[in-house]
Amino acid sequence: MSKLLPLFAGWLLSAAMLSHAELRPQPDPDLQAIEAMLQQPDADIDLADVKLDIDKRVEPRIDVAAVRRRLDTIVTDVLEMLPPAPTRHERFEALHAYLYRAGEWNGNRPWLRAADDPACQAMATKLLATHLVTRRGNCVSMAMLFAIVGQRLGLDVSLATAPQQLGVLYRDDAGVVRALEPTTGELTIEPVPPRGLMPVSALRPLTRHESVVLAAQLLLEHLSRLPGQAPRRAALAELLRLNDPRRIAVLPAPPGTPAAQVARRDRAR
Repeated sequence: MSKLLPLFAGWLLSAAMLSHAELRPQPDPDLQAIEAMLQQPDADIDLADVKLDIDKRVEPRIDVAAVRRRLDTIVTDVLEMLPPAPTRHERFEALHAYLYRAGEWNGNRPWLRAADDPACQAMATKLLATHLVTRRGNCVSMAMLFAIVGQRLGLDVSLATAPQQLGVLYRDDAGVVRALEPTTGELTIEPVPPRGLMPVSALRPLTRHESVVLAAQLLLEHLSRLPGQAPRRAALAELLRLNDPRRIAVLPAPPGTPAAQVARRDRAR
């Protein structure tokens, strides 16, 4: 019996330690992934990597390698449209034509706004993989596609936001800034505002870190549609708030949930 007591005590200790480990909150892989993106230097953030990683977390069936091949094909096709030693603006115009005008360069199938998602609400239409296959997108997927390919072509392009608006800003070699409405392809030249005033369009270019925050809104929306995910969503919302104090819009949450408390705190600041 005396020999059994130490063994029994050791078993109880092991069981208690195992039970404690099981009760300890496990790291959230989605939160860790977004945090790792945001810890990168701005210049090292690749918008395609960010978008595809987040989309894959929302829809695990996405074939990331296939999406990358489609992006490579678009870049190659646009380059084939260009004269030798093209200027930056010629590259921009070729990309704009490739995506928005029917022609032999895109098989007479331009990328258009999805008729059934005018308010930019459909989760599936926000996925880059869906947009590339169907050639029908919304403000999110169309802006992302233009910015991703534009950056690969060496253009000075960035995602840009204004209240209830998402667009793309492009700066040419002369410093002229054009605003792209991603769902229509419409371009407007941004006038140089008087000192201290915002541009007429009020579009504000995003840094690449802020673009990660924008892209991660899709994951927030996804978590809001899953039962029992309010704590995870609140933790992600807080991480994004800390990395973008001006807060790109966060989806509403039911009153009293942790996510709603985070949003209410944001509005009070």
